Amino acid sequence: MQKGYSPSDYLYASARVRALEAKLPAKEQLGAVLGGGNPADLVAALFEAAGVAPAQAAKYTDTEEAMTAILEGAMKVVCASVPDPGITRLVALPYDAHNVKVYLKCEATGQDPLPLAIDLGTLPAAPLFEALRQGDVSRLAPHTGRALHEAKEAYAKTADPREIDFLIDRALYRDLAAEAADFPFAAHLFAAKTDLSNILIFLRLKRGNKDTAEALFSKSFLPGGTLDEAFFTPLFDEDEASIAAAIAAKTPYGKVVENAEASTLSALEKRADDYVTHCLAEAKKQPFGPEIPLCYLLLLEGLLKNLRIVLLGRAAGLAGDTLLSRVRESYV
Repeated sequence: MQKGYSPSDYLYASARVRALEAKLPAKEQLGAVLGGGNPADLVAALFEAAGVAPAQAAKYTDTEEAMTAILEGAMKVVCASVPDPGITRLVALPYDAHNVKVYLKCEATGQDPLPLAIDLGTLPAAPLFEALRQGDVSRLAPHTGRALHEAKEAYAKTADPREIDFLIDRALYRDLAAEAADFPFAAHLFAAKTDLSNILIFLRLKRGNKDTAEALFSKSFLPGGTLDEAFFTPLFDEDEASIAAAIAAKTPYGKVVENAEASTLSALEKRADDYVTHCLAEAKKQPFGPEIPLCYLLLLEGLLKNLRIVLLGRAAGLAGDTLLSRVRESYV
């Protein structure tokens, strides 16, 4: 059920975010890094666009740690500006889910989960892990909290870490759908993101072990989208051209799967991300409202993803043209 809010309640948050958006680095700055340049200037610009003070930003010399600090800073600025924290929870909950999965897998193998955690969730990793050790799931989103014990039991029975991923991911998407329901644009956006995730999961499994694809898809299917599991079931017997045609005929995602049979999964994932970016670009045209801070956070997260793609690609020795083909679109 949507909360009663007025877009005008987000006037201050929208103005604050617009000021930060104006400082976001241009595509040319990412292009300079793509061409082999030093990422330091781009990282500094991202810190400024996240509202992080230069003295605070100067503490981070490791690029990966800096990128985490950039998004954390932006989330703090937005959280302090909006009348409803649900906007930031929509960005933070996936990191909670990541940390829960890390905790469960490390608990099963006797490892320390902290080095693998990402401190961008609704609760810092260290206190979250301590609470989980004591059996306290009260700080987690409802579905994720309930799924933790189920995931632990499923792993104990099967020794298959994928069971943890299946159950926590499904719980996460239920929690995201519940949070997004309070904001019309967010509800539409996250339903589309869920549909696209399910399409990519389906195609990935179709290209894998065909004997187990349908059973694995049933476990992997994510709730909260506009496409139910029954939409995909008859497509298991079709080739990819027919699958793409069915998706194009019955959904707005035709461009994402166009010529799917000749496209790599990496290319399809990029198209899915670009579809979401186009949705954000349309919402950004609103003068004010909850769309503005949410789009800003997701845009910043996307820019950081692009930077990671470039840096990892450079480290792997990928050619510039290959790297460029993997960089996601941006509406900066």
